[in-house]
Amino acid sequence: MRESLLREAESVLEEWLRARGEAPTSETSEGFRLLALHRQGARGVPSFNACRETCREIAYHYNLLGESDEKAKYREDMMAFWWST
Repeated sequence: MRESLLREAESVLEEWLRARGEAPTSETSEGFRLLALHRQGARGVPSFNACRETCREIAYHYNLLGESDEKAKYREDMMAFWWST
């Protein structure tokens, strides 16, 4: 599930870049393509920095979902809920 949620977030930024006539990068930043896509999208568009924290939150939750412990299912459900709102 965490992979599909991360890919969904990446697809939103890919569309933003395509709408601006740019080819989405395949690079990563801090281990995440999502953060590299954000960096690319923010170039020349200062207001786009507003979504930076959201991208970092998604990366944070992605990492949390990778931990296996008794709360893993709870975190997965919460991320799915958060993403659906």
